[in-house]
Amino acid sequence: MSRWLIKHGDWWMLQECFSAGLSYGVHIDWHRRVTGDHKQSYGPYVDIHYKVWILSFGRYPYRSIGEDCYR
Repeated sequence: MSRWLIKHGDWWMLQECFSAGLSYGVHIDWHRRVTGDHKQSYGPYVDIHYKVWILSFGRYPYRSIGEDCYR
């Protein structure tokens, strides 16, 4: 099972995941989205993946990982 460490603010998020794989690249989501139950908006945002880290910039990027993670 993976272990995620997450630090965030309103406009940034840093994730660190120790799992079997490494990730490299950039993910851009231009859409403004809404979470499930609480109907909170987030996005657009940019993710930069490097080895075991993901650095995100945008509007509430931490809401993109699921509501259970940031309650």
